[in-house]
Amino acid sequence: MLFYVYLRQADKFIEGKVAEIQFNRPATGSGAKIGKMTLKTTELETFYDLGQKMIEALTKENVQARLNFFNVPKGELQKRKEFVHTVTFLALFSDDIGEIKSEVRERINDKVAEWHEEGKAEIVPDVLFIDEVHMLDIEYFSFLNRALESDMVSMLIMATNRGITK
Repeated sequence: MLFYVYLRQADKFIEGKVAEIQFNRPATGSGAKIGKMTLKTTELETFYDLGQKMIEALTKENVQARLNFFNVPKGELQKRKEFVHTVTFLALFSDDIGEIKSEVRERINDKVAEWHEEGKAEIVPDVLFIDEVHMLDIEYFSFLNRALESDMVSMLIMATNRGITK
């Protein structure tokens, strides 16, 4: 059956104006770069020591201390924001090619159920529309019957253009 899973993820991040930034490169050219950065808001000013990866990321983004045309952020430097990601069950199985093994399906179902119990995920059933349903065989109807008895059931709509069958 088809479902959407809304995954909630709360992340902490630091937001502020770059007041000062310094990168110190070793004179020998080898060794790790180190740096310092000053971030400020309307209420706080904080100093951070930077590691090699952070320096590379800031250099790549061309972050500099300069005049901004934007307002300095208000409040605390460290903030918490909740992000919601929409994932389909099909996307969870995207690494598998062909038929999805029952072990893989069980693991993903267990993980999504665990997230749902913890409040990290919300499961939203989808609508499954089957047209020309008269073309299906008894095995498919047996599969649909088992699927409709599960805990997480999509809305199922069947249609046919066949009139009276004998």
